[in-house]
Amino acid sequence: MASLLHGTLLLLLVFIHGSPVLGSEIVGGRTAVPHSRPYIASLQQRSHFCGGTLIHPRFVMTAAHCLSDKNPGSIQVVLGAHNIRSLEPTQQRLRVQRVFENGFNPQTLQNDIVILQLEGTANINTNVQVAQLPQQGQRVRGGTQCLAMGWGQLSNNRGPPAQLQELNVTVVTSLCPSGNLCTLVPRRRAGICFGDSGGPLVCNGVVHGIDSYVRGGCASGFFPDGFAPVSQFIQWINSIIRPRKHSAHWSLRRIATPRENLLELGGKRGTMMITWTRLAALLLLGVAACAARPRGRILGGMEAAPHLRPYMASIQIDGKHLCGGFLLNEWWVLSAAHCVEDISPGSTVRVLLGAHSLSQPESSKHLYEVQSLFPHPDSHPDTIHHDILLIKLSEKATLGPAVQPLPYQREAGDVAGGTFCSVAGWGITTHSGRKPDRLQQVDLPIMDRAVCNQRIYHDNLITDKMICAESRKKDACRGDSGGPLVCNGVAQGIVTSGTRVCGNWKKPGIYTKISSYTDWIDSVLASAS
Repeated sequence: MASLLHGTLLLLLVFIHGSPVLGSEIVGGRTAVPHSRPYIASLQQRSHFCGGTLIHPRFVMTAAHCLSDKNPGSIQVVLGAHNIRSLEPTQQRLRVQRVFENGFNPQTLQNDIVILQLEGTANINTNVQVAQLPQQGQRVRGGTQCLAMGWGQLSNNRGPPAQLQELNVTVVTSLCPSGNLCTLVPRRRAGICFGDSGGPLVCNGVVHGIDSYVRGGCASGFFPDGFAPVSQFIQWINSIIRPRKHSAHWSLRRIATPRENLLELGGKRGTMMITWTRLAALLLLGVAACAARPRGRILGGMEAAPHLRPYMASIQIDGKHLCGGFLLNEWWVLSAAHCVEDISPGSTVRVLLGAHSLSQPESSKHLYEVQSLFPHPDSHPDTIHHDILLIKLSEKATLGPAVQPLPYQREAGDVAGGTFCSVAGWGITTHSGRKPDRLQQVDLPIMDRAVCNQRIYHDNLITDKMICAESRKKDACRGDSGGPLVCNGVAQGIVTSGTRVCGNWKKPGIYTKISSYTDWIDSVLASAS
């Protein structure tokens, strides 16, 4: 009772002071004509909690904050619905296979968008249709009449409706934060509120907004409602739902060793997609709950001592750091397979060795051309399994005090839970995306696999080819992917893309277990020598 009272008081203060509140419902609207909005989706976990928009037979667009503290694997996407409390024959129910995020900032509420990949393909018919999206950068003028919709509450003190509601709204620019699209209902208290975040804002038949937040309480009549502007994300959306085909600039062929795929320099595969990203985004009194960006940084660490990790490699695309890696021997670098899944045709891949600072002149630094890339043949953008990559340099690395190979674990067995290991990298170090110029490092305790597989953590996702490390405000992520997990001077794991929010203690760090792949490593090195 005390916690409920406390939450109620906080919510009232938010209403009074006009701070943004995540969520949306339709207040002061009307019941939609059944199935007249065939692109709208209901996201359900036992019951409806958010809206969404079908943008492709296998993809639904919604708000990033909708996934706050939710397991995407337990979410059901309902299409073709009008009455969500009834099992209508028009309804299609699909599970979520994967989540793609785009840097949602829970403090500023910018980039409040995610794309959900469905496990199956929606059956397109009269009641289930793909929405029309705007062009990249297409603006909506102030005064434009639009339509908001959803299954959220009908007022602050009334429960959610069973039938889809909709409301005519007007685009406004006054009191609208930069980076958002805002609407208001002139001369009356109506608008969106809690319970239907992620739903579409439709202007002239095009989905221009994603329901994001309100200020000053539901239907305040003064503060406009906030939407994520879809036109800012069209290129990113298209990179997911319309992935590029393999370019001829990369040649994909078999080598002598069975099942080994060789990507030879020139171009790249597909688009990098983020798996099971989970976003923590609760905003009360204008202060966000601590939520790290998925796939992103040495979090809670410190600058490493210069050149005391002489095995570290920076995998660079067109001169910019993309991922980490480490030197196996004079010819070979080990990294993560997902690092090469989103590289444009014609881009140049190089490996920087001997570096502490990425930008400053250092006599120990040398940038090497890459001869070949060998992603594990069973790696795939849709999973975190077998996330391991071998890189062959075009020339032998010159060894010295700042450039040395790192021994890796060849014997089967697990690192004991509680063992402290080290991770290093040049990944971003703050929620705002600041990229360090100098190598960062953090020490993390290993988590026993049985514990890591408990429901509160990764719920049986972790296989015997993976290692878990605790991630309570200290972690490794995007930009650090591919780097080594070093325990007692030996590389035990490789930072993988993960399926989680970095720094979230409920989602421990996931690393590819190197000892599970020694036969594959040996076969590639032997065949390509």
